[in-house]
Amino acid sequence: MRMNVLAVLLTFLACSLPAQDTRGMISGTVTDPQSAAVVSATVVVTSTDRNTSIRLTTNASGYYEAPLLLPGKYQVTVEAAGFKKIVRSGLTLVMSEQLQINLQLEIGALSEAVTVTAESPILETSTVTTGKVVTQRELMDLPVMTNDIVTLARIVPGVVNQGTTQYLTQRGKPQKH
Repeated sequence: MRMNVLAVLLTFLACSLPAQDTRGMISGTVTDPQSAAVVSATVVVTSTDRNTSIRLTTNASGYYEAPLLLPGKYQVTVEAAGFKKIVRSGLTLVMSEQLQINLQLEIGALSEAVTVTAESPILETSTVTTGKVVTQRELMDLPVMTNDIVTLARIVPGVVNQGTTQYLTQRGKPQKH
């Protein structure tokens, strides 16, 4: 019986896991001091670990996106005519992470540069993940007679149960919740 429950649990978990990709992304918007989008600014995303670069151009909204980046340390450099060059270094991209780096350019000559090196850590807001490891003991202590893994999945925080669920009581009579 325990092996059957374990097999069902492993099958359930394997089916519910999304495909994992190790590559991440750095994206953001480039604005001027009045928070207006800077169009056609040159953005260079450099992997300082591998010494490779990706050259991008901002669109009409000032947006840039560097997808499919390997985990590691990165630096973002932005240049636009009539603005000071800005360099944002010390960025760490972990597996499957999406960093949003919004940069505001200052008015000045291209020969002038603003370098940002020490900054507070970036809060990951683009994805929400949660998980729970269930031990065999916790599975056996489920508050239902059948110790059904589907019942466990329905009581996990964040799961929405559609409709009514029937549970068997000790007397074998169905009970609706």
